[in-house]
Amino acid sequence: IAPTARPNNGEVLDGAERNAYNMIERHVQETGQKLGCYKGAWASTMRLIVIGTIVAATFAALPACAQVYVGIGIGSAKTSGINGSSGGLSVSGDASKTSWKLLGGYQFTPNWGAEFQYTDLGNRGVSGTAGGLSASGSTNAYQWSLAGTGSLPLSGGFSLLGKLGATRNHIGGGNICVGANCANLGSSDRTDFLTGFGLGYSFTKNFGLRAEYENFGKLSKDGAGGSIRADNWALSLKYSF
Repeated sequence: IAPTARPNNGEVLDGAERNAYNMIERHVQETGQKLGCYKGAWASTMRLIVIGTIVAATFAALPACAQVYVGIGIGSAKTSGINGSSGGLSVSGDASKTSWKLLGGYQFTPNWGAEFQYTDLGNRGVSGTAGGLSASGSTNAYQWSLAGTGSLPLSGGFSLLGKLGATRNHIGGGNICVGANCANLGSSDRTDFLTGFGLGYSFTKNFGLRAEYENFGKLSKDGAGGSIRADNWALSLKYSF
């Protein structure tokens, strides 16, 4: 067996020493490779932890502006277009009635959001007269809508509000007859534009109040006075999660 030299001082090793030295060297090399693998896995884990920490810190630093909210409101809804002449009758029924609404929305930013709502526009008594005789009936109306919302924050917790969207309007009724003269009170479902504006006030981070006006467009095109339209003034309490 050919002798070999120690790597550090050049001293010649015999066969037994050389074998021992080679075993130790192989062990060190294998151990180093394993440690290298562990170091690689550890480094990857640490990178994931650091990236996750940065992402979490970034989201934690964002303003809490995106939020879901719900609300309930009460108001006064007015119709126009019921009054007029139809079927030989003079029809009267336009009136302001108590309304109530349920709403829910999502505020994407402090300025922009989307809102879904249901509004019961109330029941209205309708009367028809002909030749000194009269008859009566009633109509009921409601709407569903989905709208985009805009908010302009002001000082002191106040904000200006606006909305624009689509509404599905319903008005239901029947016929009222005086002798042979009958007027159709109509039963109609129509889709129209919803527009609205208002003023909001936030008591706390979660609770707020808003006063608003909404125009629902046409409920029906068959009123005695032409197309029946409706609008609503309401005061609503809002809770944000």
